[in-house]
Amino acid sequence: MTLKDDRQNDTRKCQSREEGIGASKKITELTAVLESVDERREHDRRQRPESGHTQKDADRSAET
Repeated sequence: MTLKDDRQNDTRKCQSREEGIGASKKITELTAVLESVDERREHDRRQRPESGHTQKDADRSAET
């Protein structure tokens, strides 16, 4: 193995490490986005009236 080969191997290792770190950061970012989407969907689901009931039905039952 020559000095040039050593440098190329070191360069590949550094690139591989940087790609791994970049991938890890991307996974963290995407996980945060998915959690945010899940929270929003849960919030929206709670805001909707029960299936089969309309807002008018809810208003009528509140009056009685």
